[in-house]
Amino acid sequence: MAALLHDIGLVREFDSHTVPFEVAGSHVARVFSAGAGWPAERRRRLAEVIIRHMWPDVDVSMDPEGHVLCRATAMEIVGRYADDFAPEFRAEVLEHHPRLGLATQFLTCFQDQAARKPDSSAAGAVRAALETRMADNPLDAPEHPGDS
Repeated sequence: MAALLHDIGLVREFDSHTVPFEVAGSHVARVFSAGAGWPAERRRRLAEVIIRHMWPDVDVSMDPEGHVLCRATAMEIVGRYADDFAPEFRAEVLEHHPRLGLATQFLTCFQDQAARKPDSSAAGAVRAALETRMADNPLDAPEHPGDS
């Protein structure tokens, strides 16, 4: 559920003008999971994992689910850890699940968050050259030089 809802706070309908998107998303996730009948502790964990996905790193021994989501989102957005997977495997996954402009849409959302919430994690990522790091993501690189 955390993987499904981790960026819901970037969506206009669930954005908050007072808290970072990951905190807004954690609130939405708590409400959603409460409506699904989840117990309080499970709702709290869901919110915690969503917030932690924006940490630079999550220790696997402290939070296995948060660790996996943090790594997965870092690979998805900036290509961190992409070399953990064989190029052939990555190509096969991308063939079946193309990115369809994800980088452009995501960067626009983060730049908007950064402009409105200068103390947020999104603003920190933008200041730390997110656009350049996203442009270097091997998941968005053409398979062969000259491809587009």
